[in-house]
Amino acid sequence: MSLEALLEAGKAKGASIDPRISFLNTDSSGLSAFAKVTEEEGAKFPISIQIPNSLIIKPENAIEDLDVTTGKIDSLILFKFYLACLRLGIVSNDNFKAYIDLLPDATQIHSPLSMDYKSLYVFENTALNSSVVERKLELLRKDFVQVSSLNSKVSFSDYLWAHLIVTSRAFPYRIVNPNALSHEVMLLPIVDL
Repeated sequence: MSLEALLEAGKAKGASIDPRISFLNTDSSGLSAFAKVTEEEGAKFPISIQIPNSLIIKPENAIEDLDVTTGKIDSLILFKFYLACLRLGIVSNDNFKAYIDLLPDATQIHSPLSMDYKSLYVFENTALNSSVVERKLELLRKDFVQVSSLNSKVSFSDYLWAHLIVTSRAFPYRIVNPNALSHEVMLLPIVDL
């Protein structure tokens, strides 16, 4: 799926994108949004992107689409598992497909968590040495065990990808739902580019 397809799908479902915003794929930062406005113009006429509620990927989407009872599994762990299921096509939601298809692979995120052992040598003798990475991966594996029985087609690598997406793109869910738990997050397609 392309950026154009995501923008068109978003607009068709009610997203409003300021015409002064352009989206480009750059070598240094991947897909990014750029504002074509001076600071003075921006102060007078703020730039905005409005995303309808139906396009926001929220914790309750995971509960509903995975048909899971709340309270049994931590909502953030379930949310990550849901993203992996969306990516794999295990569950589908037409509102999210164009966005999910456009998300980068784990290797494109450039996280130490997705590096092979040979690449981790650059962190030797630093605060982010391989033992720190291994400890984080161990914690993620424990999280994955809590949800892995929901669908055996989701691998730990799929769950790790979802974790990397959440940690690099998610917004606090409390922005739109003041009753949300403090650790709950949401994904805002188009806004996070």
